[in-house]
Amino acid sequence: FESVGYEVKTALDGRIALDTIKNDPPDLITSDVIMPTLNGFEFCDRIKKDKELQHIPVILLTSRDDEANLFYHDFTEPDAYIKKPFDAEELLEIVRKLLG
Repeated sequence: FESVGYEVKTALDGRIALDTIKNDPPDLITSDVIMPTLNGFEFCDRIKKDKELQHIPVILLTSRDDEANLFYHDFTEPDAYIKKPFDAEELLEIVRKLLG
């Protein structure tokens, strides 16, 4: 992604990511569903319920087709899901679509 002009930042867990995002909001967030501290659904839910952050598109990465359907009703839905393993071009296409 850096090779096509996107700046990429990482965090070790969901709580660190949330703190980082609050201090320096990105244009878009990609997150795995499986993360320590806050899982991807909880992480997305907190972002989408925060008035300062809710405008940021969120893509959740999942390893299971049914994972999104299992938990989606309990949390705020992300802007997109992508199933792992995925092709970088597939993710890049979703990123471009969400960023306009």
